[in-house]
Amino acid sequence: MKTSLARRGLLGLIGSCCLWGATGACGGDDADDGVVTIGFLRHDNPNYRKADNEFFAEYMASHPKVKIKDVTVDFRSLAAMLTGDLKRDAFNFDLVLIPPSRVCAYAAHLAEVPPAVGTLATLQNDFYRAPLQGSICGGKLYGLPVEYNLEYGGVVVNLDKFAAKFAPRTPGWATWTEFIEDAKALTEYDDTGKPMANGLDIDPEWSEPVKHIFFSLILQHGGTYWTEGGLFNFDTQAARDSLTTMVSWVVDHKIMHKEIVPTANTNVVTRLAAGATGHGWGDPKKPLAVMGYLGTWGVPSTIEQLPP
Repeated sequence: MKTSLARRGLLGLIGSCCLWGATGACGGDDADDGVVTIGFLRHDNPNYRKADNEFFAEYMASHPKVKIKDVTVDFRSLAAMLTGDLKRDAFNFDLVLIPPSRVCAYAAHLAEVPPAVGTLATLQNDFYRAPLQGSICGGKLYGLPVEYNLEYGGVVVNLDKFAAKFAPRTPGWATWTEFIEDAKALTEYDDTGKPMANGLDIDPEWSEPVKHIFFSLILQHGGTYWTEGGLFNFDTQAARDSLTTMVSWVVDHKIMHKEIVPTANTNVVTRLAAGATGHGWGDPKKPLAVMGYLGTWGVPSTIEQLPP
């Protein structure tokens, strides 16, 4: 992020009572005391929640006629509520945290960012182009970014396990081939050869990593995924080679075994931080993954979930 606009923007949104994610009237009056209640829905990222709560408390302290009621759910539940409620205009929140790649799918059910908060022309000077572009649909702005990553993802590494395998070498790779070879070597097995922990965990329930890795590999193979008309085109040799490469990571190099991944109450962050009864080592203190592919937010989230 280039400036402190996120805070100024949210103040403007709340002050104007027309929030990103509004499906109609914004907020509601509590009885006759004139208090406006704002409903906010987010997924369960502990760092987002901490920052939100601190800001909301500060805002409500200086605006006693505004009450913010926030609700936190797991990511799957959030996705289900967006599809089941928001798309039916039966959404009971004024503000919602939506993954940027999904905003335009719900644009018909969202309010545009009010001019009092900023116009598309002015906000392009305050936010990096790529994050802001995710909230622009048909030339209209439907939200403000809360993530400002310039990369398409990163890797969280268990340094103790990496050092035990490769010391004195530290993590760092010049090519995908080098990286995948390390992930293969870091995959853990018991004495019978049964996989216990994935060398690299790419969340099977989170589509963004696979999508962006695929796009990047196409470029690295010398291709492009756009047509001259601005449409996706994956019927190219570069795309086929990229997909073949990605499949080989699992099929041939066996960097990840999906049977280790629990089917509920899990994500790549929790698997990096801890184990689960009935999966992998079966010990909550033994993580199910040695490395994990995720955004830069993942480091503090992983640390906060480490078992005592």
